[in-house]
Amino acid sequence: MTNSNLVLLAEENGEYGVANILSLFFNGIKKGFDNQNISCTWVNESKASNSQTSLSFNVSGLEYWKEILERDFHHIMWSVDSCFYQNFHIIKDYLHYPNFHLFITEKSDPEALNYFFPEFKNYHYIPPATDYNLWKYKNEEKDLDIVYIASVRDPEEIIKEVKQTLPPNLFEDFMQMFEFLQDNPHYNVWHLYKELFLNINDNVDPQKHNYLFNYLFRNLTNVLSFTKRIQMIKNMEDIGVKIWGNDIWAKYISGKNEYMGFLRTENSIEILHRAKISLNLQSLQILNTINERILNSILSESAVLCDAAPEIKKTFGDNLMYYDVKNFTNIKQKALSLLKNKDLREYKVQKAKEIVLKDHTWDSRAKSILEIINDFQK
Repeated sequence: MTNSNLVLLAEENGEYGVANILSLFFNGIKKGFDNQNISCTWVNESKASNSQTSLSFNVSGLEYWKEILERDFHHIMWSVDSCFYQNFHIIKDYLHYPNFHLFITEKSDPEALNYFFPEFKNYHYIPPATDYNLWKYKNEEKDLDIVYIASVRDPEEIIKEVKQTLPPNLFEDFMQMFEFLQDNPHYNVWHLYKELFLNINDNVDPQKHNYLFNYLFRNLTNVLSFTKRIQMIKNMEDIGVKIWGNDIWAKYISGKNEYMGFLRTENSIEILHRAKISLNLQSLQILNTINERILNSILSESAVLCDAAPEIKKTFGDNLMYYDVKNFTNIKQKALSLLKNKDLREYKVQKAKEIVLKDHTWDSRAKSILEIINDFQK
């Protein structure tokens, strides 16, 4: 691949994503490419339509996509959530272009993609990564016991919106799925959808279902993820967690928990460096991937306490501390165990850091992406 053939569809000084998360992604992957001696440019430095390959996170630079693809150049959309969570309607509009490529961060997406769009094969699993130089621990005092950084919405408000949108029979199905997922929070939503809607009729037209699955997936993952976040924090009220996120959190604070305010992603570096424990809960829309917040926490030398989501447990094994996400009965015991044992925290962090530095930096992702690009540019 030549140095002039890759452009990032973002402005260098732009802000992208809630709390500026995607800007860190763009800067991270650019550093990764730079370290592979690939000099990629920002969209405000280069005309995207003159580049043989362009890359965006989610729908950044959408105004350029059609022109790029119609000139037979390649465009990569890197979806940072499941492609069925958001932007699915946009993805569908571009699948027919032979040079459109989809990087997915959710390992379970291909099964549903293959059902709805069996002819589309230009997808690759590329999870998020972390920037060592940005997140590496700088010997700050660990003066915060347990921190949690996440947004929240009122689950009841989401359910009301769904009830107003769906016909009664489908709303009943929605609630049945939600209740099942509360007791089985690591169950594959696509598999559950198939069991309820598809397996009863082998002659179902896939195109009649992609809108319904997209709608149910987005709202189910939201209502379950937010419900679980609220339950988790409630179960920690006797110990105390410092919580950063949107101001809706204030209505769910009780006991020793504290709401600390909104936090931009780049400002979370200091918080994680000061934290003994970083509390995490994998969102259902990215259940089967590597969560960049966990990677960032590890490089910040904050011990991770999280649910045993499949890809996280597979990747880190016993080097993280896991709680029961069904009902959180053991979360306090796990948290106290880490708080009281500095040696255990440091041991787990160092072992987990070895895994991160070996396989989950932006340099590592850049190498994988360049192999894919070189393959389709042949």
